[in-house]
Amino acid sequence: MTNNVNVGIDDGHDGIKVYFGSSDGVSAPVMAQIQSKAQKGLGEGVDVSEAEQARMTIKVDGIDGGEPTTFLVNEDFVSDKIDTRTETYPYSALNLALITQAIRQVRPALEGVTGLKIIAGLPANQYYDKVAGGKNDVLIDKKMANLKTLSRAYSPADKHLPNEGRFDAIEAEIMPEGYGIAFNLMFDDDLKPTEYYEQFRQHGCVIVDIGGRTVDVVTVMPRTCKPKGSDLLSFDKGVLYLREIIGTTLTERLNLKMNLNDNSVDMILKTGWFGRKNSPKGYDATKDLEEIKLKHVKEIYSAIKGALDSNEAMGGVILSGGGGVLLGDMLKDVIDKGDHPCEVILPDEMVFGNAKGFWKLTWLKYK
Repeated sequence: MTNNVNVGIDDGHDGIKVYFGSSDGVSAPVMAQIQSKAQKGLGEGVDVSEAEQARMTIKVDGIDGGEPTTFLVNEDFVSDKIDTRTETYPYSALNLALITQAIRQVRPALEGVTGLKIIAGLPANQYYDKVAGGKNDVLIDKKMANLKTLSRAYSPADKHLPNEGRFDAIEAEIMPEGYGIAFNLMFDDDLKPTEYYEQFRQHGCVIVDIGGRTVDVVTVMPRTCKPKGSDLLSFDKGVLYLREIIGTTLTERLNLKMNLNDNSVDMILKTGWFGRKNSPKGYDATKDLEEIKLKHVKEIYSAIKGALDSNEAMGGVILSGGGGVLLGDMLKDVIDKGDHPCEVILPDEMVFGNAKGFWKLTWLKYK
């Protein structure tokens, strides 16, 4: 393997996904995902070995050699989660810490690698400034500059490795989140055109990427296959907000004294039950979940209806993202009932679709 590899990174507000493929000299594509959960310092209740503690710790050196900030990045132990839904998150030390911990999950496949050529994303409404009528160059530049300081972040567990296991981002490009999904469908894992290549080249497409904080709607123009800046749309209806609604609603309906935490909500989403299934104190939340999800989906649909009738939508409307796994089938049904003249595409790969597409895009950008 060469010292530098191309990497697609989907560094969302709910999860971090990294991907690089066989064209980078590995026998099979490599990917990893972690939740975007971290806290400053170790806090209380982290009763693990010193070695394990080091593996879940990421330090980020300060600007110009300042003191490092220590983050605990491990979804099982984070008790005081930092909210990622902030304007500064895309260019923060927290963002570097989360990306570094995600990359570390595939470290065995990156032996000998020191440099990364990265494409990552920004929510569509942050990428394009509709008031100014152009790309938000200030924020894009801040995020690119932050990524290029990736070597500031490291784990104490990697001190035995050359350069403490740090990676350099030797190239960094920022695209609107969701845009990578189109490229993931247009090219296979060997970077050869698929059946969608000509379809999107001729007619364009519309991507509805349901992420953690935002739902991003990206219109891809025919012929150039570039995002149509004036049509980019983002709104705060991602799965983090859906989880909050589920937690608040069930807390009230069950008359609980404390709000349901993230782990409890995730378990309810997974099993459909609050508490142990069929136990005397258990509660079948299936109907509640369907009611809450349908209301959320209808609100998403109301915001995207205009895009579904655009010329580019004739090439297909793609539903994807981590929220697409949870809500994709339901949203497709609502769209189909709306009698829009477009094919609704539910990709086989939703969670990693954006990261994989960004990785494929690196091969066009960094030749």
